[in-house]
Amino acid sequence: MTYIKDGTEYLDSREMRVYQAVRQLNADRRTTNNSQIARITRDSTTAVGQVTQRLRRRGYLRDISKGAAYHWRLTGKPAVTEDRTSAS
Repeated sequence: MTYIKDGTEYLDSREMRVYQAVRQLNADRRTTNNSQIARITRDSTTAVGQVTQRLRRRGYLRDISKGAAYHWRLTGKPAVTEDRTSAS
């Protein structure tokens, strides 16, 4: 689970995998729905859905869809892992 230390919010490994998958799919100009993210992270779509919603609530992702399916984009908020490496 994520935590805040000295004012910096750190993502756990699963959150960072999802964040990286969204970044990769966006760079490749591919669909960024939970199914595509799950294919890359090798997590279930249910697990990915829970993580994407957490990341959205905390300001790392935004939904750009106009319909029922989510299509994720990164926000400008920098993502830092537990080992203090940045993804942005």
